[in-house]
Amino acid sequence: MLAELNHFPRLDPPSATKIGASDQNADETHRVLPEKGAPRRCFVISSDLDRDATEMDLNPALETVVRSGCGTIISFIPGELAFFEDEEVGERSGLERPA
Repeated sequence: MLAELNHFPRLDPPSATKIGASDQNADETHRVLPEKGAPRRCFVISSDLDRDATEMDLNPALETVVRSGCGTIISFIPGELAFFEDEEVGERSGLERPA
């Protein structure tokens, strides 16, 4: 799975919402995620092995991952709320289980 994260083909369309260009920065994402229920701590799954399988605070995790050039999933609430950063510039998605 880690090898596929840079161009992850398995995002579930009903659950994945592409983040608009004007909102693709750590500050805006950090503002929105707590409104959706993201806790302060998150779990990082990344093709960058230095970041993979680490637990971090929300803001440092986003600052590290946004524009990193590595496929990464930041899990906030397992199976309910996450953030996906693709290797491709400008490809970020919020992952949220539909109500």
